[in-house]
Amino acid sequence: YPEQQIINQPSGMVRTSSKAFLLEVPDLCPPMALCRSVEDIERERRKYPLVLKPLNEYGGKGLIRITGNRVWEDGKYRSFRIFAQAYAATPQPLLAMPFLERVSEGDKRIIVCSGRIIGAALRLPAHGSWLCNAAQGGVSVATDITPEERRMARRLAKRLQQEGIFLFGFDTLVGN
Repeated sequence: YPEQQIINQPSGMVRTSSKAFLLEVPDLCPPMALCRSVEDIERERRKYPLVLKPLNEYGGKGLIRITGNRVWEDGKYRSFRIFAQAYAATPQPLLAMPFLERVSEGDKRIIVCSGRIIGAALRLPAHGSWLCNAAQGGVSVATDITPEERRMARRLAKRLQQEGIFLFGFDTLVGN
């Protein structure tokens, strides 16, 4: 690519960098809900095994997985009752979405600049883990882009350009 200066609008970065922004593109994501209370989390965990994501963390930090009455957090399991008590004491908004079983096959990080895909990597979790982030021990390998991912990139680029965002990355999950 020819050299050029790329600047994302700071206000757009603030607005779109929170995982809550995903709620504005629900057609590109698994079912999601913003949880602000134990009751919200209870409602979502009755539907399916969950992943809870802090809105402003990256690199797999702060992810929580709930399956039935088991909660995985910080590499340890505990009961939902104990988790709920701790969460109620210091609640923070969390984005809830279904735990997608095929995560062990990896996720793709796709990088887009001015509406064009400039690269992609398949991120694979470390042995015995479900976290694909390199910061959590995952590894990355070059990968191909599917036609569906190209459509997603165009759709996201159009929406994010409205916010002044021209360089961004998004993730897809193999098979989901």
